Amino acid sequence: SEDFISAFEFDSKNMKWDWMKSGSDSHKIKVIDVFKAEYSIICKIFAHYCGFGQIGERYGLSLQEFGHLLHFLRVYNLNTDFEAIEQAFYASGGLEVPPKGSLAKQLLMTRAHFCQALTFVSMQQAGSSPPDVSLQQLLTGPVTSYWRELSDTYLLYTCTDPMLRSVTTHYYQMLKLAFSLKASKDHRGPALTLPSFIDLMKVSALIDADQPNQLEACRKSFQKALHQQKDPWSLDHLVFREFMEALSQLSLLTIEDSSGLSDAQKIRMAFNSMASLQSNITHK
Repeated sequence: SEDFISAFEFDSKNMKWDWMKSGSDSHKIKVIDVFKAEYSIICKIFAHYCGFGQIGERYGLSLQEFGHLLHFLRVYNLNTDFEAIEQAFYASGGLEVPPKGSLAKQLLMTRAHFCQALTFVSMQQAGSSPPDVSLQQLLTGPVTSYWRELSDTYLLYTCTDPMLRSVTTHYYQMLKLAFSLKASKDHRGPALTLPSFIDLMKVSALIDADQPNQLEACRKSFQKALHQQKDPWSLDHLVFREFMEALSQLSLLTIEDSSGLSDAQKIRMAFNSMASLQSNITHK
């Protein structure tokens, strides 16, 4: 579409390839041509994790979110290959990896940097294949397959009620602030563990802590947002977009069908409760 073409034309001017020390200029031109042909999937995946930007807000993809993406692509295992993920994140931007234990500022990837990082990763995995060939294989294989999985399983994409789209847009920034109340904070980017997720659900009155079935619903929702991965691929924390999905899934499990509410209305109730929690704490 014209939107993807415009996005590519804007981003391609900001892509930097100095880090690609091996490879001729013709390789770099071919890599850019691959992105031009496949830019719709780049935009969709980037928007999935980064959502709706707001004027004055730092906007982009965190190291944690980038790691989750590579984990679900089965390119790297976030539990065992974090150093390789971190190297790809920083080196593709011409940056040094922060020393361990340092209080580095959280870096957010632009969409142009995201393209550079995917190229870096594909080259690390490629063996002797040219950069454009390895990139093409990554985008048309694992990345496209993962987008299909998201489209088939995440409620924002599977629910056909147009109200859900407007509800998501309306509550997005408020939910992000609520998420940050319990999320870990370091240079990798915010992440939420299962105990912290349950705590948020309790204080927002979305679950009754005395009801074991509701605690189990939290666990199920948490795992569903993480695609129900099994060891050694299971993860123990959510990034923000996964938190939104877990919250949405929880609303369907805990709000009775007898209420007569549609799925989109149940999700709106959950979003509103979480947004109210954030608002109450902010204004105390």
